[in-house]
Amino acid sequence: MEMDLEKFRKDFGKKVQIERIKGEISQEELAYRAQIHRTTLGAIENGRTPANIETAAKIACALDMTLSQLFDFDF
Repeated sequence: MEMDLEKFRKDFGKKVQIERIKGEISQEELAYRAQIHRTTLGAIENGRTPANIETAAKIACALDMTLSQLFDFDF
């Protein structure tokens, strides 16, 4: 089975953005909490840059979520 990686990258970014906004957290604050650069977070949210598993785990932790919750794209 072939996975559409571009769609996956965009869905992941959208989920991060949705959860960040729900938590009323700025990009700057989430980037600080996740220990990543704000421009990297912006690129992930916009689907331009894929997040590796370590970065995804940092983002999930900073959002107080599990990785499985962050990868649930049922929105």
